Formats: sequence, structure tokens, C-alpha cells
Amino acid sequence: MMQARRAGLLLAFFFILLLSACSKTDDQGFFADRAGMLDQQSRQRIIEYNRALLKDFNIHCKVVILGQPSKDINSDAAELFGDLGEKTGKARGLLFLIDPVGKQVRVEVGYDLEEIFTDIFVSYLEHEQMVSFFQQGKVGAVIEATEELFVARVQRSMAGKS
Repeated sequence: MMQARRAGLLLAFFFILLLSACSKTDDQGFFADRAGMLDQQSRQRIIEYNRALLKDFNIHCKVVILGQPSKDINSDAAELFGDLGEKTGKARGLLFLIDPVGKQVRVEVGYDLEEIFTDIFVSYLEHEQMVSFFQQGKVGAVIEATEELFVARVQRSMAGKS
């Protein structure tokens, strides 16, 4: 019953988005849903995660969901990464780029965060963590689960654990 209601609400949400033909972007550079995939509650939770990362850990994280399939997600990520992290005064940016149509993801890490978000950790996120969520069509859930992993990783790092 609850799933049917959610599905109905989701369809209504997508219809409204189609009519408005606008992307959902927050005004502080934390989130851009160019595909219009997530509901307001999911968007708000992601923005709150990212605000907390900035406030509590001085990490500027941005999530971007592409509206069109990426021909080269690595180039797209490099272009979008730009000066992300500028709000921290350092190279402490973290970009989470999602291509739901192409079922691919790219995480870009600022230089000052590479010890926390190592290549092995990022590769795990990109190739293992995301796959089952994408297969189930749970883009919002994969973003939130990954954000939780980001926060846990930073907390362990600050506590002196790897």
C-alpha cells in the first residue's frame, strides 16, 4: 500500500517536473538534480548532509545528478569540479557526479582530502557500492548511503583511525 502511494507520488512529481522543465538546484552549491529524479525530502536530506560536511569538517561536497547520459563522465566531473572547495579556503572539495541513465558515477576528491578519500575507497564507491542501488533504480538511496560513508570516513580519520 505504502509502495503504491510512493509510486503514485513519484509519478506525479515527475509529471510536474516535466511540465516545469526546470532543474532542481540549491542556491549554495551543494546539490543539482538536473534529471529531476529526487523528491523534495531526499533533496533536502542530501543538502543537509553536505551542509554538515562543510560546517563540521570544512569539506565542500556537491552532488550532481545528470539529466542526460554522459559521453565521458571523467571529463564531465573534471569540468564540474572546477573550484569546488573554494568555500573551505583549501582544496577540500568533494564532487559526487551521477549519471543515472548511463548507470555510472564519478567521485572527484580535492587534493587536501586524498588521504581521507583514497583511490581505493573511491573506486569501491564507484564500482561496488553503487551497482546494486542502480540496478534497483534507487538513486536517492545510493546518494544518501554514500553520503553516510563520507561522513563516517571523515569521522574515523579525525579520530585517528583509517
